[in-house]
Amino acid sequence: MHPLLIGIKPFFEKTRDSENGILRPFKRLLVDVLSSKERLDVAIDAADKLFRTLTSRGHRVTIAPTSGQMRRADVDLRETPEKNRNQHSAWAPERPTVVFIGDVPIGLTLFEMTEIVEMLYVGNSQYVPVRNLTPEQRRRYSAPRYWTTAKDLASGRLCLQVYCPSWRVSWVKRWPEDKPGQFSSMVPDIVRELESAGPDLSAKLEAARILAEEEDRRWKDEQKRRREADERARQEKFRQDARRDLLAAIAGWDEARRIDAYFTAAALAAEHLDADERHRLLSRIALARELVGKNGPLEMLLHWRAPGERS
Repeated sequence: MHPLLIGIKPFFEKTRDSENGILRPFKRLLVDVLSSKERLDVAIDAADKLFRTLTSRGHRVTIAPTSGQMRRADVDLRETPEKNRNQHSAWAPERPTVVFIGDVPIGLTLFEMTEIVEMLYVGNSQYVPVRNLTPEQRRRYSAPRYWTTAKDLASGRLCLQVYCPSWRVSWVKRWPEDKPGQFSSMVPDIVRELESAGPDLSAKLEAARILAEEEDRRWKDEQKRRREADERARQEKFRQDARRDLLAAIAGWDEARRIDAYFTAAALAAEHLDADERHRLLSRIALARELVGKNGPLEMLLHWRAPGERS
């Protein structure tokens, strides 16, 4: 048996509840195989046949490394996928299972498909497939107490989904069984198609890599231009702020000169007053100067910040 499949069955059997019958094991670092309990042995044997055939052709089958560069494609378990109809969330492994065709990784998901089955409600929250009922049971479980509905259930037929695990390339292909047990006979054709797909995928991945590098370069150039534009706008704002503050300082100096001229004229006028009046006026001039404060041109210029001094 292929190394990825040795001893895995007990881990798949430790499972959560499932409405469609497809196992949902608690352990997630497992090979990418999904099946019902009834078809688990069949699914493992089918995966073994596929993996060993690929290995015999020189292709390495493994669980993807932890680098995070590979993603697993979504899997629609229904034999006829429908975009406008919801499906129950399926179990997914922690990391994809991949085969390397040369240097090209291809993701592998082997799963048991689900099919729409007409179900009859028989009480106690239980449903049974209508196709399994005897004529007597059909008469017993009649409306209105019992009713039918459609559910997705495991079909017993396997399907292989392969895909490109790179997010840069969208490529998915499926090989479904028409009837149970058919998968082993499909393996040789599947392997040949995977080998044929390798070079084409390699070219697509290389083209996607070049496109991604070009997009990354354009993004970096755009970010650089944006940073340069932001810096120019910032420097222009600093220049405008510095000019505004300088003009305000000059205007303040003009105001200070007018105030000083007023107090000087008042002091000169005090010289013509008698001693008591002169003393009283000079005292009030001193109080007024203290209230206005000193706001000389040198002090204002020392506190002014040039554009290059702003941040």
